[in-house]
Amino acid sequence: MGKVWVALGVTLVLLGSVMLIVQEPVEPIGIAAPATTTAALASAVSTTTVGFAEVGGPGIHGSELSRDSFYPHLGNTGYQIEHVDLRIDFRSLPELDGVATFQLEPLEHLASFVLDVGRLEISRVTIDGEEASFDGGPELRITPATSLPAEVITVVVVEYRGTVGANKSSVNLFDSGLRAGDAGGWYNVSEPDGATTWFPANDHPGDKATYSLTFTANPGQQILTSGTRMSSTETADALTVVYEMGQPLAPYLLALAIGDFTAIEQGVVGGVLLTDYVESSLDLSQFSEVLAEQPDMLEFLNSIFGPYPFETYGSLVVDADFGGALEEQT
Repeated sequence: MGKVWVALGVTLVLLGSVMLIVQEPVEPIGIAAPATTTAALASAVSTTTVGFAEVGGPGIHGSELSRDSFYPHLGNTGYQIEHVDLRIDFRSLPELDGVATFQLEPLEHLASFVLDVGRLEISRVTIDGEEASFDGGPELRITPATSLPAEVITVVVVEYRGTVGANKSSVNLFDSGLRAGDAGGWYNVSEPDGATTWFPANDHPGDKATYSLTFTANPGQQILTSGTRMSSTETADALTVVYEMGQPLAPYLLALAIGDFTAIEQGVVGGVLLTDYVESSLDLSQFSEVLAEQPDMLEFLNSIFGPYPFETYGSLVVDADFGGALEEQT
């Protein structure tokens, strides 16, 4: 796409990352509906999902509608996700197998709640080690064996599989999600509601959580994602990487790229490890000049907005005719 697109992409990513630290704090969207609005929300919920009055047990039933007046169909109410552990096997792409473990805080006494799962096939759900019933999709209503007390962290484990591919976004002109590039690699552009093409989520930008990531691909490939790489192990059968994202992250901002990349080590800038990656099928000379300016860009923005709030930073250039750029955390 040329130097102009890369320069624009670098600028947008840098500005998008820094803007996250200067905006006003966003109220978490996982807020249970007050009792006075229950009837109104129940009438708005799709008839294909379990309604408020149809689920037994004490407590409220979290809605598949958020309290976001601009995008009410993104995300769900009744809880906040604090931490996500994702373990995903990508060796058979476009097919994948995964286990998502959520540390979830109910904000009200919950008899049931909803997770966004897109077209993923859910095989099992447990809550604090006990089997939970579930129904529906792309809005998956989960009903625990016993209702969940408010403000007590619970562990929800979701086992799933799926066939990945970008979806038409409900709120965006671009297709959203994990998709194939032009040179055999895979990359993720999920703004704002495409995370569920590859993992279950409360898929709203306001529900931020920390992440532990264990991803597996075929030997000879590389896996790039958000956060700090803790380990990388390759055997005759698999490459497995472990990353930790210790700062809160919105689901759509979780980066992922799988393929063959050339790494450009830029060193440490203001305490931040800076590494860029260019897909190996591309001519590196087209991008090296503008990417070489990133250390100066980062120092300049640090001088205006304050220190960059993460441990790592970099840009990813993929061989794909996407026609745009996306900020993804780190």
